[in-house]
Amino acid sequence: MKASGNDTQRKKRKAAEEFTRRLLSTEVGDCIARVVLFGSVAKGYATEESDVDVMVVALDAPEKVREAALDVSFEMAMESGEMVEPIVHCIDEWRLPASYLIYTVRKKGQEIYSMDEDKVKVEECRGYSLLAQEYLQGAEQNFHNGAYRIAIDAAYNAAELCAKGLLLLKLEELPATHGGIINKIGELYVKPGLIPRELGRRLHTAFILRNQARYEPHVRLGKDEAVEAIETARAMCEALASQLQEFEGQRPTSRKPGNLREVTGE
Repeated sequence: MKASGNDTQRKKRKAAEEFTRRLLSTEVGDCIARVVLFGSVAKGYATEESDVDVMVVALDAPEKVREAALDVSFEMAMESGEMVEPIVHCIDEWRLPASYLIYTVRKKGQEIYSMDEDKVKVEECRGYSLLAQEYLQGAEQNFHNGAYRIAIDAAYNAAELCAKGLLLLKLEELPATHGGIINKIGELYVKPGLIPRELGRRLHTAFILRNQARYEPHVRLGKDEAVEAIETARAMCEALASQLQEFEGQRPTSRKPGNLREVTGE
């Protein structure tokens, strides 16, 4: 007897939920920020032949998450014949969609699992902090080698990564431009007095120096400008560490690690 449309939908949705449970139980489970159902199953017109499309958002190690997701998908296909097709993207791509597919899934997909949002933010901020430290180290190395333009560029990258981390503690979505990031830092941190006004001004100056270092070969940039950019990056790293510590201290201790739920509706 041929399954009805509703029976098919339920079966496909259950497959998506089972895939999610299994993926969360693997060694990369703590790296999963979200699992979102999309495609024909989410839209309610799946047939017996339809694949189950899910987007997995990874906090870290997207390659390992992708490998684990494919393993789980293969196991389920062998057991039940249901083909779950996982697409894995990192959290940065989810926050700032560079493709129409990610944009559409964010707007119209059906969430199967989501990690506690505060935990996601903390882990993202730590990632920004670590990457900022790496760029700062590169800036210092280039400074000692006399490569002042490269030092300025790397130092601003470090400072902006810290700015993104700071904004993530206040916003759901980050500004898409350099200027937007600087403006939001002024609005959310400088004006309320959470970071010194002087640091906000220096961040803006570092952005100008970075543009000159990259795009204006006739502008003279030397040791003093590189020192200014590096010191700004150091101050931004300290500001992020301080604000992140305060944010973690304000989080309730009873937070659940995530929310796995049945997807309902047709």
